[in-house]
Amino acid sequence: MTEDFETAIRLHESGDLPRAAQIFSSLIKANPRHFEAIYRLGAIHFQSGNFKEAEQLFAAATKLNASVPEAFFSRGCTLQNLGRHEEARMQHHALCCERWLQRIERRAHFVGDGQRVRAVLPDDHHEDRRLPRDACGAVR
Repeated sequence: MTEDFETAIRLHESGDLPRAAQIFSSLIKANPRHFEAIYRLGAIHFQSGNFKEAEQLFAAATKLNASVPEAFFSRGCTLQNLGRHEEARMQHHALCCERWLQRIERRAHFVGDGQRVRAVLPDDHHEDRRLPRDACGAVR
């Protein structure tokens, strides 16, 4: 990791979103395929309520690296907040693996304050795992 990237991560984690966004943006400008910078800038836009920008960044992240389930989950949450529910459902189905969903639930705090995540993953999403459910917790 570069020093700028590490600085941006620290700023992001400490809540200095504007400065972190500025550094992540400059890293992306220097390397348009910098997955982590794109993903983290998307998270900053999500946290700031800029869902359109966040969705575009998460979409770019999923195209760059389709093996990172958090990118699909984050895009799905963003689409949900944009009212694009069917697209959100499709992103969550792209996860296709309970193991990945559990990993994402543990890391969900990264994409927002939790309230928006709960809108996608209802409080009862842990109950009665015997019934097949989609990524949003609805019984199929």
